[in-house]
Amino acid sequence: MPDCRHNAMNVSSFRGPRGEEPVLITDLGPHDVLMGRGAMAIDYEGNLRLRGMVANRREDYSDALRRIDKHRIADEIVQAVLDKGGDDSWKVSTTSPESKP
Repeated sequence: MPDCRHNAMNVSSFRGPRGEEPVLITDLGPHDVLMGRGAMAIDYEGNLRLRGMVANRREDYSDALRRIDKHRIADEIVQAVLDKGGDDSWKVSTTSPESKP
């Protein structure tokens, strides 16, 4: 299991994708999906499962002619993750924006 500790000092200015306050997640489940870049998100078992689900629906998505049908397929994939107890976990940067080059 990857080390998911974050520096709480810089978390206070972070807002999630829907404007929610940050929550430090210390226990990740096997169906959780890590959002972000890098090896932790790429190699996490929940992300591997998600990529498998997407690969299984790729042809359906490509064959869908209407945008609403493509959206429905994406929603079905997300709902399948949530039904298995998964969640989307946003990576919180441990580096403040001011210190980036």
